[in-house]
Amino acid sequence: QLAPGDHLSRIKLQRSTSMKSLFEPTTAQEIIHRIEQLTPTTTAQWGKMNAAQMMAHCSYALELYLTGKTLKRPFLGILFGGIAKKRMLSSKPWVRNLPTAKEMLPAADSEFEKEKTNLIEHISLFVVKGTKATPIPHPFFGKMTTRDWGLHQYKHLDHHLTQFGV
Repeated sequence: QLAPGDHLSRIKLQRSTSMKSLFEPTTAQEIIHRIEQLTPTTTAQWGKMNAAQMMAHCSYALELYLTGKTLKRPFLGILFGGIAKKRMLSSKPWVRNLPTAKEMLPAADSEFEKEKTNLIEHISLFVVKGTKATPIPHPFFGKMTTRDWGLHQYKHLDHHLTQFGV
């Protein structure tokens, strides 16, 4: 039972029981609304990135899919990617402090307003073009369907926005 006013716990409970896709326009609008709540001084509840870096990182993940760019799959991804994919695409929230591919690490000097605009634009493009794009292999999980990419991108954004308390 949640205490009255325990908004963040209520959000976490709702997210842990639903399977949303970023291809759904209403889901994308929900994510954009949460992004708009970020400020340059919003701090992370865990991890090393600031808000601008987080948005740059999330934009890059969307850009990979939209452009069809592929990254070399690491040996651990080849061994464990399929198992990890099942967990990451399940209804369970992602664990904190997961490793990030070095190619997806943001610049230390990421500019907040620029990254916010870029991320919102990438989300809008993902909704419009996403299901028409040919699915690419994920850099760690390997083969992914269009459905997998929609679920993954939602969960990736939800994870990082939750990291920043929005």
